[in-house]
Amino acid sequence: MTGFTRAQRRALKRNAPISAARMVARCYDFGPKGGLVPIDNPNARAALCRAFEALLCGGGRPLAITLSPAEAKGFPRYIAGPWTHTSLAAGFDPDGRACFSLRSATSLLGDDAEAESAAR
Repeated sequence: MTGFTRAQRRALKRNAPISAARMVARCYDFGPKGGLVPIDNPNARAALCRAFEALLCGGGRPLAITLSPAEAKGFPRYIAGPWTHTSLAAGFDPDGRACFSLRSATSLLGDDAEAESAAR
């Protein structure tokens, strides 16, 4: 979702904290049993809010942020493991809806730098 006018980009930045919080309130993730569940963990919600706010302040250009282990563990589908690095991507889909993707990379060799590089 690009091609905003200057006035629209300014409005996005001005309203970014409120808009991001509203977006997060309507976010769902796949739970352990496969169904959609609301994201209600405070750490996960804070990470989503940070990503959506940056998305809005950046004029709607997609972005990815690295999550801390505490933030990543807050997502229902996250499976913790040693040497795991997780990234959260945020953007707008073709219909203009905000969306996110959670990706984790794990090093089977026990190399933390390798997992971090793969997560990017």
